Amino acid sequence: MIHDLKVWPGYFADIRAGIKTAELRFNDRNYQPGDVLVLREYDPISGEYTGAVETRTVTHVLAGEQWLQPGVVMLSMTGGERDASRT
Repeated sequence: MIHDLKVWPGYFADIRAGIKTAELRFNDRNYQPGDVLVLREYDPISGEYTGAVETRTVTHVLAGEQWLQPGVVMLSMTGGERDASRT
């Protein structure tokens, strides 16, 4: 499954830099390992997308009220590894 998601600029920058490798989301899409996340940078102030996009693959879905609020999951993700030549 492919999921098209909005991501605010600060979080998007950390995803792009390879610092942020997990995402908390409401599980309104039945996320599963192997799903593809198309992460689109969205500016909540202007209400518009910036045009920047990153793609990641879900490697693990953490769910359960022992760890998270009901209906929330943490998606571990991989892909788009940082290019060492772009330091």
